[in-house]
Amino acid sequence: MKKVLFHGLWLSTSLLFFLSGIMCLIHPNGTIVTLAILLGFSLFLSGINDVITYFRIRELLQDSGWVLMEGIFSILFSIFCFMNQYITALTIPLVFSIWIIFVGISRIVSSLDFKQYGFKSWWGIMLWGILLVLFGILSMLEPIIASLAISFILGIILMSQGINSFIKWYYVQKLFRYFKQVLK
Repeated sequence: MKKVLFHGLWLSTSLLFFLSGIMCLIHPNGTIVTLAILLGFSLFLSGINDVITYFRIRELLQDSGWVLMEGIFSILFSIFCFMNQYITALTIPLVFSIWIIFVGISRIVSSLDFKQYGFKSWWGIMLWGILLVLFGILSMLEPIIASLAISFILGIILMSQGINSFIKWYYVQKLFRYFKQVLK
């Protein structure tokens, strides 16, 4: 039962991120306040998922603390989005940029763990982390452009976060299978 709930939550989070991104691209005239609520809900589920993941893998991966930190940061950011949507709407480009940079750094660290355990596609996660960091820095340096294109930016990032979450789920499954074989 726990396993089904774990997989269901993870895959639901991936799908919610992806669908949220599509909605941002389809309805760019939607208000930033609505996006703040949608973003808050997506981040909350993602954060809960990362915290659960941390407790499942903390003894398997040396650097699993980054997963916990990403989860806590995502939950805190979601609470910020829920508490005051108007302030979130005004500050979303800066706060979102900081979150993207943090997630990118987390992906880079995670990719090094996957490399250490011999996964051949670790470099894809590393590349994605680098792109997220660069995108976060670019958004931070040009907040006016980021504000004007927030629906597009959020749409692309949320879709990519959904894809990335699915990829992360896939690799965690491989990691569990790997350790089951090694520990037999």
